[in-house]
Amino acid sequence: MCNFFFHDCNQDIKKTKEDILLAKKPINLLSGKEYEACSYAFLPGCRLCAAEPEIVVKAYDSLRFQNPDTAILIQYCGSLDIKEKWEEMGNPTIVTACMTCLDTLKKNYPAITVISLYEHLQELKISGGCNSENYTIYDPSQSSSDARSAVIELAENMGVTLHEKDSGRFPYLTYCIDCRDSLKNQGKDAVHILELIYGMGNSNTHMIHEHHHDHEKVKDQPEECSGNCTECGLPCGGSSSEPSPLPSESERLTNMKELKDILLQLFWN
Repeated sequence: MCNFFFHDCNQDIKKTKEDILLAKKPINLLSGKEYEACSYAFLPGCRLCAAEPEIVVKAYDSLRFQNPDTAILIQYCGSLDIKEKWEEMGNPTIVTACMTCLDTLKKNYPAITVISLYEHLQELKISGGCNSENYTIYDPSQSSSDARSAVIELAENMGVTLHEKDSGRFPYLTYCIDCRDSLKNQGKDAVHILELIYGMGNSNTHMIHEHHHDHEKVKDQPEECSGNCTECGLPCGGSSSEPSPLPSESERLTNMKELKDILLQLFWN
C-alpha cells in the first residue's frame, strides 16, 4: 500500500485558479454548439494532469471517441464548486483516474455518480497494445475493489503477467500517479496502467518493451537496433538508458497550465 502523502493541490490552485482549472462541455459536431447536457465528465485528477498531461489528452480523446458528449473537468476534488460544475454539465457520471478523487466524491457528494476511469475503459473495451512483461501490482492506500479488478483485467488483456507478491524481480504496476512517483523516487521502476494503455510517460520511456525486428520485412531499418525508437521508426524498446527525472512542483504547475491551453486548442479550437 502507498502511504505517500498526497499533495494538497488546493494551495497551488488558489494561486493560479484561472490558469489551470477547466470545466467545459464538448462541442456537438452536428450543431456546432456545446452539448446542453453530458452523459460523462472526465476528471483526470490534478496530480495526473501535472505529471503526465499528454496521457490526459490521449485519455480524453479516446473517451470522447466513444461518447462524444463527455465533458472535461480539471478541478480539485475538494473544491466547494465541483457540485455546481457537475450540475451545469447536466449531472453526468464523473469518470476519474484518481483514487483520492473517487473516494472524496463518493463521501462528500452522494448525489454524484462517480466511477473509476479503469472501470469505464473496461466497459468500453478500450485497451492498449500487446505487452508480455511481468509486473507486481501496487495498490494505493485509497482504492476500490472494482477499480482494482478493472486494472487487473485491462493489464491481463494486454498480455501482462501480474504478481501479487513482491519478489523484487519485476517493475511495479499501479493506478495511482503519486504511487508511481513515490516508487520512482525510491529508485524503483514503476509504471502507471495508463502508460501501458496510452504510451509511456516522459519519465518511463526507458521502459518501452523490447521486440524482435523482422529485418527482411522492414525497409531501411538498421541491422542492429539499440532500442531507440527514433533509429528504426518502430515501437521498439529495450534501451538501457536511465529514466528521466520526475517533474518538480513548479514544472507540474506549468504542465497544468499548458494542458488547459492544449485541450482548448484541440477540442474547442
